[in-house]
Amino acid sequence: DKKWKSGLKVDIEKSLRSMVNEVKQNLNDTSSNALTSTVERERLSQEHVTPVKSIRNIAEEQFPVVLQRESQ
Repeated sequence: DKKWKSGLKVDIEKSLRSMVNEVKQNLNDTSSNALTSTVERERLSQEHVTPVKSIRNIAEEQFPVVLQRESQ
């Protein structure tokens, strides 16, 4: 049962990985601009945290839903 739940978490994380990768790529693209100041890079990094947390929350919300559905 623990093994199955662990696999389920991994599957959910894999399904959301593209969203995380897109957020990271956007951050890298924006912050790699030669004209971006240190202050601007810090601001962009802070803005990056919010969508990543949102994606993490989605994953955490999906787990009990899928668990419930699978147990029926």
